[in-house]
Amino acid sequence: MQWKSDAREAREDWQRHFSNAEIASAGQADHAAIHQAGCALEAAELLLFTHGRRATADLQRFSDASALLCRLLLRIDQPRLACSVIGGTVASLQELRAQGVQPALALSHCQCLITAIDPVKAAGTVPGFAFARPVSASTPAVAATK
Repeated sequence: MQWKSDAREAREDWQRHFSNAEIASAGQADHAAIHQAGCALEAAELLLFTHGRRATADLQRFSDASALLCRLLLRIDQPRLACSVIGGTVASLQELRAQGVQPALALSHCQCLITAIDPVKAAGTVPGFAFARPVSASTPAVAATK
């Protein structure tokens, strides 16, 4: 994806890539869909970290792109890559929380990400990883098992 110097361009890129990913996914063009979802995730990350856009809609774009990318990776039997995307997304949300994003908002996006994918499939195919049940509805957890 070409570097976008302003938030409007990054937002337009996110919309275009996210829509293209959904279209490619519906047409079973999984690799093209993964590429487009990755570009959408990159654009959403630019909005959050480079352009400092931290509104609920910006966090939702980030979560939606991440969840779509994870679902697509699981569809082509790449659970380790999906887990890496989840880990990176959760780490980014934690960083945003440390930078002042409301904790409840960041946690709700972690929960949305985890529930957006099929945790049974992911947990069953990645040795050493299990999706832990949340302690409460507001406390999502992903745990590594030994």
